[in-house]
Order: sequence, then structure tokens, then C-alpha cells
Amino acid sequence: TLTTTIVSAGFKATLGPVLVAGHGWYGKNAGSLFGHIFAMQHPQAGDISGFGAWGQAGLSFTPQLAFWVFGGIDKPNKAEILKAMGAYYTQNVQLCAMLSFVAGPLAFSLEYMRVMSDFTTGAVPATAAMGATPANPGAAERTYSNAMNQIALSGAFFF
Repeated sequence: TLTTTIVSAGFKATLGPVLVAGHGWYGKNAGSLFGHIFAMQHPQAGDISGFGAWGQAGLSFTPQLAFWVFGGIDKPNKAEILKAMGAYYTQNVQLCAMLSFVAGPLAFSLEYMRVMSDFTTGAVPATAAMGATPANPGAAERTYSNAMNQIALSGAFFF
């Protein structure tokens, strides 16, 4: 069995046309509750601690037009996740910006998102978690960094 322990705090503040909000957490075995990048953690893999945080800010130029920015990070403990999984995502960062327009029941937004992830292969032991045999025993630890950019135009009709 796994025991989950989490400390978390968040805030939200509005000052005129500006809204600022954020949330952060630190804990152990939090994947199933906070969507940690290893959400499907096997109980035999052992404890994995980590932290995550996000923040957003929005500015309403008019009741119809607003600009939003968002940033978030998810970072499990690298040594613990490599011990438990052998190789896995060791950090994920997301940054977003959105310009939104609402006119009655219609809403449109232009969005930009950047996702940056680190995937680390640990120094490969003779046997991996849960008795699996690794493909390359004795290999050195290596981290691969990937980034993805996305632009989206969205529309919605509220009825």
C-alpha cells in the first residue's frame, strides 16, 4: 500500500480588471490526487515525493475582451522516480497565453501554449522495479529535454 501526504496552499485575488490566482503543493505519492506526471503509480514502486505549482493572471480590457497568462510546473523527486520507474518524466513545465472575446452566447479565443518536459533514463540497475529486467543494465543516467509549441483558435456557443 501507499500512503499519500500532501501540503497545499492557493490564493485568488481580484483588483478591478485584474485577477491573479495560484496554487502550490508538496507531497508524497500525490499522482492520483493532483495529476502528477506519474499519475498511475504502482504500490510496489515505492514512495515518490514531489511538488507542483501553477499561477495565472488575467486582465479584462472590456467586459468582452481579456488577456490571460498561465504557468505551471510538475516536478517529482528525480532520484525517487528513477529508482521506482527506471526512466520517466522528471519535470514538466507549461506556459500559456490567451486572448479571449465574448459576445453574448459566443466566445472566441486565440491561445498559445508551450510545454517543456524532461525525460530521464536513470543509471540502469541489474533489475528494475517490480522485478523487470532492464534493456540496458549498467547504462549511465541521461536526460532528454523536449519542447512543444501550439497555437489554437477556439470558439464556443453557450446556450
